[in-house]
Amino acid sequence: MGTLPETQNLERYIQHAVVNVPKMDDALNFYTRGLGMRVIRTRTNPAKTNNVTFVGYGPETLDLKRVENGFRPGISSYNEYGAHFTLELIEKRVPPELKSDDEDAQPVVQAYEPGNGVQFLQIALPFLRVSQLAETGGNIRRAYGWIEVDAPGGLPLRIIIGERRDPFMFACFTVKDLSAAKSFYETRLGMRELPYQKARYNPDSPLEPKQPQESAYMGYSEDTFGLLLVQQDKKIAKKTPIEVGSVFDKLAILSRNVVEEGPSLNAGFTGPVPGIGTNVAAFKDAQGYGLVLVEYDDFEKELSDRGYLYLPPSFSTPADDLV
Repeated sequence: MGTLPETQNLERYIQHAVVNVPKMDDALNFYTRGLGMRVIRTRTNPAKTNNVTFVGYGPETLDLKRVENGFRPGISSYNEYGAHFTLELIEKRVPPELKSDDEDAQPVVQAYEPGNGVQFLQIALPFLRVSQLAETGGNIRRAYGWIEVDAPGGLPLRIIIGERRDPFMFACFTVKDLSAAKSFYETRLGMRELPYQKARYNPDSPLEPKQPQESAYMGYSEDTFGLLLVQQDKKIAKKTPIEVGSVFDKLAILSRNVVEEGPSLNAGFTGPVPGIGTNVAAFKDAQGYGLVLVEYDDFEKELSDRGYLYLPPSFSTPADDLV
């Protein structure tokens, strides 16, 4: 994948997560002002029914030539380097037939269910203002040792104070059968079990979350975004099925020859994304978590030369002005 040292020997790479949000303005306010992310890129689909904004901590590109002018090891921030995981935020716009001319009418907002399957996405940051998370719409559930917070719209996040090349660390999925889930990601997607990733300067710190029992950390390398699979408690499983929900949509994985691979993965859609042209193969694992293979060369064509639209953490421009 690409020419960056961290990815050039990988056959696949977990690149971003697709997340549904009720209101883009609220989501951007939280992710940029609350968590200090940048707006990386934006787009609308041809019918202009979806407002799409990518947020993250730096350029997505895996091409060394596209970042070498802005990054110098030991001098520059890794926020100027490539291979950054991102969130693709999608706001489904209100169809014209549902809009009202009544000025007092409440706007139609799509609601999403978080479910109980996606436990969290973990992020490591060198510093954080918890009050800023609350002020920008985060629902804080824990703030001792590490922070557990639901973003506006319901995406669960776990934030620890630490440092990584890319702050995004991994997604945590609850699974009914850990052995079967591991086998799927190993044999069908080429992942392997890796050491559980940590980010604090003292890896034995009691403020560093420990790996859960009956879990497996999966990925393509220790320096890129991973996937933590956690066995559902057997007693809970008898009464409570795993529900993926509709806030988390899918994980996007860069690959090669995705159109040829689609049939073997029972992909629900294989081919170019309408209006964009990027070839993808979209499917689900046995638990129902959404996944999509994205053709690497097509992905690089989507990116700007600079790699991101720089906007500082104080960003507050209405989402409609970005599109």
